Amino acid sequence: MAKPYVDLASFLKAPRLAPGSTELPEGPNPTAFLGLAFDLATEYRPGARFGPNAVRAMSGTFTNDDHPTLGVSPGDRLTLVDAGDVEAAYSVPASLLAIEARAKALTRAGAHVVGCGGDHTVTLPLLRAAAERDGPLGLVQFDAHMDTWEPPPGLDAYHGSFVRNAVEEGIVDPARTVMVGIRAPHDREVVAWTRDRGITVITAEEVHLMGPGPVLARILSVVGTGDGGAGKGETGGDGAEGGSATGSPGAPTVRIAPAYITFDMDAIDPSQAPGTSTPEPGGLWTWQALALIRDLATARPWSGFDVVEIAPAYDHADLTALTAANLLWGYLCGVVKWLE
Repeated sequence: MAKPYVDLASFLKAPRLAPGSTELPEGPNPTAFLGLAFDLATEYRPGARFGPNAVRAMSGTFTNDDHPTLGVSPGDRLTLVDAGDVEAAYSVPASLLAIEARAKALTRAGAHVVGCGGDHTVTLPLLRAAAERDGPLGLVQFDAHMDTWEPPPGLDAYHGSFVRNAVEEGIVDPARTVMVGIRAPHDREVVAWTRDRGITVITAEEVHLMGPGPVLARILSVVGTGDGGAGKGETGGDGAEGGSATGSPGAPTVRIAPAYITFDMDAIDPSQAPGTSTPEPGGLWTWQALALIRDLATARPWSGFDVVEIAPAYDHADLTALTAANLLWGYLCGVVKWLE
């Protein structure tokens, strides 16, 4: 049994692709972990460029055993690879273009992409890649902030605007978008823009008062269950066998409403996840976040998933990186359970 701290780190000790390669190994349901070492568009504390490697290091603790409630592991049905990092360029636009190109290349090769960042701007090119394949997406956003501000002067996008960018580009459907964990102060214009477009907001306080079960039901009522009434099959490396309508491994061949999940680590209370760029008091408890991601992944297929804003310099005892790795692992275990 390999020790979690031995050898060079890759996500869940998966094989690494050569830089820029899209040659996925043979096997069912190809799934690619993509590191997004970018934090040039953060407004507060930088350092999330170091998030992917911190998560890789912590992910080794999840490689030998099954999920405690689902009883499965990612390797049961997924062919997982670590696709390396998209290295930040020296400008925001060039970096986002590089992320988009890499994500699209992996998606076109048939991979289900799970991203790890990196400031929250990186979700925008991941959404573009998923929408190229699936069309306009529903969005589940775990976050302390709405991220619907206008970009600052000189930038087309930053970590506080990616949702507004995605809605205005037509790649995210605001009527099928739900934000979970919101609690930060916001400009009135930002709140008005968000609500005027029909985006659903569930505050962190509401999550605590409602509990994960009712919150899960509310999320799925907004984005849809994705139940196309077809069987769950395996997909091959080119994505052709089984016809993935959403890009999720083994997705039904009939057309369903595609949706994407993004998780900003500041959704969790900073007492439990301090290593993030823009912490806000009063967030979710870790157990609530883990339960919601697990249950969302088992409820329907998804077009993609990412965990972002992991800034190790502000972490304590690797708690934030460990939780981020657990969220990613729990999501993949949920996907496996959905495939059963």
